[in-house]
Amino acid sequence: MSRATHTLRLGLAAAFLLLGCTPETPTGSPSDRPNSIVLYVIDTLRADHLGAYGHSERVSPRLDALAEESVVFERSYAPAPWTLPSVVSILTSRPACEHQVWVDEERLSETIPTWAERLGEAGFATANFHANPYAGRPSGLDRGFDVVELAAELDAERIGRWLDEVEERPFFLYLHAIEPHDPYKPRATAPEGTSTDAVPRPETPPPDRVRRINKSLGRFRSLTRAGWARGLPPESVDNSRLQGALLDRFAEEEDEIRALYDADIRVADDAVARILDLLESRGRLDDTVLAVTSDHGEEFGEHDGWAHDQSLYEELIRVPLLIRLPEGQEGGRRVSVPVSGVDLMPTLAAAAGIDGASSGFLALSRGDATGETSAPVVALRQNEKKFYRPHREARGDRNVAWIEGDWKAIWNRDVERVELYDLGSDPGERDDRADAEPERAAAAREQAEAWLARCEQRAAAPARGVVDDEEREQLKALGYID
Repeated sequence: MSRATHTLRLGLAAAFLLLGCTPETPTGSPSDRPNSIVLYVIDTLRADHLGAYGHSERVSPRLDALAEESVVFERSYAPAPWTLPSVVSILTSRPACEHQVWVDEERLSETIPTWAERLGEAGFATANFHANPYAGRPSGLDRGFDVVELAAELDAERIGRWLDEVEERPFFLYLHAIEPHDPYKPRATAPEGTSTDAVPRPETPPPDRVRRINKSLGRFRSLTRAGWARGLPPESVDNSRLQGALLDRFAEEEDEIRALYDADIRVADDAVARILDLLESRGRLDDTVLAVTSDHGEEFGEHDGWAHDQSLYEELIRVPLLIRLPEGQEGGRRVSVPVSGVDLMPTLAAAAGIDGASSGFLALSRGDATGETSAPVVALRQNEKKFYRPHREARGDRNVAWIEGDWKAIWNRDVERVELYDLGSDPGERDDRADAEPERAAAAREQAEAWLARCEQRAAAPARGVVDDEEREQLKALGYID
């Protein structure tokens, strides 16, 4: 072993121990080994469009059935309102103010270990199959995985072959599906053999309308980043009038767009069904800790915006979280305490039985702390790409959401304004209580500001990421770059 390799392994082991996990290869009988971990991220999935979270339409039959076997977290929050900073936070357990990966061509610092590295050092086989490039090599999230593959959609047969290669070893499998991210691609039927194909599929607009809506959404995305795409400050190109006209059009087409979104959720649901069937057919489902969540939500005009990354309101950061424990333990338990995606991986590691793992919010999963309040949940936004004048003037580009119990404050740093919402009585965030509750608003802002200052003291400068041709084409297809 070279000195450099030896030093790297020692460093990873030390990082693993700092997190509270022992980097030892599992030995002994299968019952003595840690359980495997599957983290399944469904891109752009807001919580309230699943039946398990109260959606009136039956668009997610397999996920809803999975919820009956899982612990359902009713108030799970994404770390950020778009994919890149959010997935880096999830797979490192570091908030974005610490890892500092905010925008394209920023890559995770080598000084911050990933969970794939930590679990690999602990003897797990590791694989990352993703349909969004931000969840892979460009962001540095390939680091530590034995297998990393980008494809336009998850390939169940390929994943099945990898599971066969793993055999009896514990594994960490990260899956990142792209639906229901636009452009929308509804399907009339599920792939052959999908277990929920008998459930009727959502109705969608005719194909010409689908093409027109997708074209308008793509045009809107391009307008939001026109300055950034030219290598200029975002505000250097002010096309707010054109964006506003498209926002007005989207408001008129909201029912159709929501129908397309639901139809793509059904596509995502089909993919979940195939993965669950794979795990079950190989006898691995009941020795696996399985989590299904999202990296962020989607806005349909609730706060004068569309798509994602423009704010920290509930439609963009409240996401589903289902955790199926081995053998379906605690299935059907619902947890109303707010939790953060930053704490998800420690929770899964502890649930898998890794000795000494930091427990995250596992006690909530087990029902040991149902009546307790959790630590405040924080979500962050730092916009460096988009410009829309009404949003810039109202909330600026740097925002902190501070969620404590039913109360949520949003500190808009650039414009020095705090919003305050009582989510218990106002889940849609329509009634800003900052003026009516000035002391509560000031206290939340003070805590958020102090927390952020401490976080930024730990910040690690990101490296430069490079996007290859395949990744670039996929990012173009998703509307992230021109």
